[in-house]
Amino acid sequence: MKKFFLTLILAAFCGMSSAFAYDFSAVCSTGQTLYYNITNAANHEVEIVCPGEGNNWNWSGFDRPSGYIELPTSVESDGINYAVTAIGDYAFRDCRGLTGDLIIPNSIVSIGDFAFNGSYDYDNADNLVIGNSVISIGKLAFYDTWFSGSLTIGNSVVSIGEGAFDSCKFTGDLVIPDSVVLIEDLAFNSCSRFHGNLVIGNSVTSIGNSAFQSCGFSGVLAMPDSMISLGDYAFHNCINFTGDLVIPNSVTRIGTAAFEDDWGFNGHVVIGNSVVEIGDLAFSCCFHITGDLIIPNSVTTIGRAAFDFCWLYSKEEQTTANLYIGSSVTSIGESAFKACYGLTNIIVYRDVPPVTGFDAFESVSNTIPVYVPCGSMQAYQTAEGWNQFTNYRQMPYYEFIVEVAEPMTGTVDILQEPDCETEGIVLAVAENGFEFQNWETIEGVFVSDENPYNFTLTEDLHLVARFFNNVGVDDNEMATASVYPNPTTGLFIIEGQDITEVEVYNAQGQLIRTQMISGDRTEIDLSNAANGLYLVRIMSGAGVTERTVVKR
Repeated sequence: MKKFFLTLILAAFCGMSSAFAYDFSAVCSTGQTLYYNITNAANHEVEIVCPGEGNNWNWSGFDRPSGYIELPTSVESDGINYAVTAIGDYAFRDCRGLTGDLIIPNSIVSIGDFAFNGSYDYDNADNLVIGNSVISIGKLAFYDTWFSGSLTIGNSVVSIGEGAFDSCKFTGDLVIPDSVVLIEDLAFNSCSRFHGNLVIGNSVTSIGNSAFQSCGFSGVLAMPDSMISLGDYAFHNCINFTGDLVIPNSVTRIGTAAFEDDWGFNGHVVIGNSVVEIGDLAFSCCFHITGDLIIPNSVTTIGRAAFDFCWLYSKEEQTTANLYIGSSVTSIGESAFKACYGLTNIIVYRDVPPVTGFDAFESVSNTIPVYVPCGSMQAYQTAEGWNQFTNYRQMPYYEFIVEVAEPMTGTVDILQEPDCETEGIVLAVAENGFEFQNWETIEGVFVSDENPYNFTLTEDLHLVARFFNNVGVDDNEMATASVYPNPTTGLFIIEGQDITEVEVYNAQGQLIRTQMISGDRTEIDLSNAANGLYLVRIMSGAGVTERTVVKR
């Protein structure tokens, strides 16, 4: 009999506990009855919960809170004062009668999943202020709430959960504080009534899939240097962003359709030098992007239609642009650069042509110059997708700079620009009273004393011409070496003592002019000769002197 009685008591107790999902209730200052679970008895902490049966929301048999509500920071039960530290999962879900501002007090640390999902109906709500003690905002916490005012997120929030503010109706600016690290998938998806600025805090490392899709933000989009991951559709259809778009150097992947249909951008796109993959449709239909498009050397994959219909020129300014494709790109997807109008040049730094998908360069003029590395022209001319272009040019691997050492005592001329198949020729021309000494590197390392100097470019070269003051050189030698103007357009003068004969040789060493004279001055006319480098040999009583003359 005792055993049977005990069984009845246990059954009754279990039935009672399954009927209610709260430990006690209390009326808050604005008159609503709220329900609480004790989460930490020792520290006297509670969370606000939905009172019905089960783990999800269930208001059957209970009055849903309505009207303006002021959430408490503490509540008393059985003589014990409890701190309200959390708003539990489903706590106010579907309480459509709530109105006015909603202020999450500074005692709250976490806002649970679905906490206010669908709780503010249409335009009955004003502003939402999330207190400075909140650390996490749960999944779909404010999904489909109709706040007509601003959203303020406290400066302790670290994570904004999946769909936390999906389909909300906030307006104005949105500031993601520096405390936030993660913005999860769909966090602000379809918040179309935001028409202010979006400011993303300096600690955000990840922006999830569709996090800001179809939001109405205007102004410049500035992403922090802390960001590593940029999800699929992250800013898809955000049509009101303007200005330049800069992808930070910390980002490694630009997700599928991350900026698709963001046709408000009207400046440059700058892709950070850690990006490895540019996803399908990443910048598709960003119509007003202008200026050079540089795919950095870190990128290996450019996805399908990644830049299709990106007009890389300004109709107003009639400017054009270059496309630079980095040396690590191995694949370019179907229609990747379709209808990228305004391209002036394509510069590809990879020896082996990247594999291209169908119509990768559709509607791009096939006659624009395409620059490829030395020795790889034939490979590009025959590669699928690249063989549509007809104006290939080879480029050197190395940078070449030539200048005069300080003080400026002469000039330098590049007689032949070096490239992968042609050696370079440079000439140093001294001013009166000076003579060429030697070529050296910018670091001061001797290179050559030949003038003109012929060389093959095998590495980056910064070449400097050095001259010296020739005061004190034998007067007869000086006299026999005076040639001016040099460079010349055709006519130049030779002055010296007892000149008897002048010979002129072209760059191939062929004698093209002999002139017999008797005196100290003569004119030589090369007006009918081709522009280039000439050796002038002057015979006099003092001997033979040679000078180099440049005709331009």
